[in-house]
Amino acid sequence: MEPETPVNEADRQNVSLTCEVVTGNPASLTAVRWYLDGDLLKELPDCTRNSSATTTTTEESLIFCDIDPSKLLLEAVGRSFHGNYSCEGRNDAGWGPLSPSAPVMVYYKPGPASISYEPKQVIKKRPLTITCSVLDPGRPKVVGFKWFRGLHRLPDENNATLTIESVNLETEANFTCLAYNEAGDGDPATTFIDVSAAPAFIKNLLPYNGVAYNATNVSLMCWVECAPICNISWLKGGVPINFAKTNRYYLSNVYHPPDPRTNDFESIQSTLLWNLTAWPSGQLSRFEDNDKFTCESSSNSIGPGVNSITQINVEFPPENMTISKKMINVTVDTIPEMVTCSSRAEPKPSYRWFREDSPSDNITYGRVLDLKIPVPLRSNGTYYCEAWNRQGSRNISMIMNVQFKPECHVKTERIDGEDYVVCSATANPKETDFVWSLKNENDTLEQIAETRNGKSYIRLDTSVTNFRTYVCVANNSIGHSNPCDRDVPGTY
Repeated sequence: MEPETPVNEADRQNVSLTCEVVTGNPASLTAVRWYLDGDLLKELPDCTRNSSATTTTTEESLIFCDIDPSKLLLEAVGRSFHGNYSCEGRNDAGWGPLSPSAPVMVYYKPGPASISYEPKQVIKKRPLTITCSVLDPGRPKVVGFKWFRGLHRLPDENNATLTIESVNLETEANFTCLAYNEAGDGDPATTFIDVSAAPAFIKNLLPYNGVAYNATNVSLMCWVECAPICNISWLKGGVPINFAKTNRYYLSNVYHPPDPRTNDFESIQSTLLWNLTAWPSGQLSRFEDNDKFTCESSSNSIGPGVNSITQINVEFPPENMTISKKMINVTVDTIPEMVTCSSRAEPKPSYRWFREDSPSDNITYGRVLDLKIPVPLRSNGTYYCEAWNRQGSRNISMIMNVQFKPECHVKTERIDGEDYVVCSATANPKETDFVWSLKNENDTLEQIAETRNGKSYIRLDTSVTNFRTYVCVANNSIGHSNPCDRDVPGTY
């Protein structure tokens, strides 16, 4: 046999078979019968082929009679030539036995593919199975299947079934499959997968939306994917907004085709806008315009509609600040009383306390200033409660008046030609009384003190000739000072 089989039908090759004599005398064959799968295929020479033709010439007869019967030429071999070939030969002694068979193997590619898929209605995020079938598997058997999405080969797919666990926008395409074997690729089949999507939010409303009281542009936006496309409506306080009967709101709807970058199917983007020119003073009311708004889609043939709700609150900075006490009096080294401040604001404000001379140093956070520790004299001063939110800030002041008993000192002064001992004091409250005495208990102080401008004056008696020590004690509502004194020589 030449060439060796198998042969590919697509090559349209010729195959030559030879019937060889193993034993016999003479060894040359005068005729050969050729069989295919046990059925007589041909007897050579075929001298009777044109015996009925009146125009047959001697040369033409020789063409069919004067051939080597031991050779059979199969021309342009196709699948019908596939089988087991055998022969029996005749020599001058007669016909010999049938030879063992020899196979001629003809390979050919699989037949045309057909393609189907389940379920028939393909829905986003659900599974899909696409099946490739061939009635004629070709020869030899099918090795595998090739799959294409559009013009893109799916290199990892080689089975008759293509399974997609979760359908997405990429699935909406032409899918092509074909079977192949060693002989080549079969004819492909193509189907278009049309994918639907139930309504779903691409962008929903935030649970809360704060709008500045002085905002000039106010809007809400939601975005719904749905294939087939759906409609969007808006509700205020659970009641549909009738845009034909109000001029306070208007709509802007935009249709978006499928977007491969985001894997979104066709969608509708709806924006609800406030027409602030229709509001009194062109501004939202701090309290009347707080409400719930709903973005709601219609259903489509795939699934029910979806909705999203947000609470709209008009926000404003702290205002109407109050404080429980504008001033607190506290004795040094004792614990001051608590002070509370408050304000009205949206959203709810935060609070901090700081000293006037250190605005960046926070004493505490919260509405209440409660120091809980004794305060020193240096704590005296002005304190601020600051309230703030994202819309602004405001503060209110409080004075901490740290009170303490007097600290006195005595000196001598000459006024209008006369000498005096003068006692002064530092104290809070400043209202101070003074008590004079002499250090020598045997000496009597007869002069009467005068108080002028918060100081106590005693005129020195010129008749006193002995040495004296004048002692002063100052007192206020907090307590008595330590005694302070002044030595005066007896030269008067």
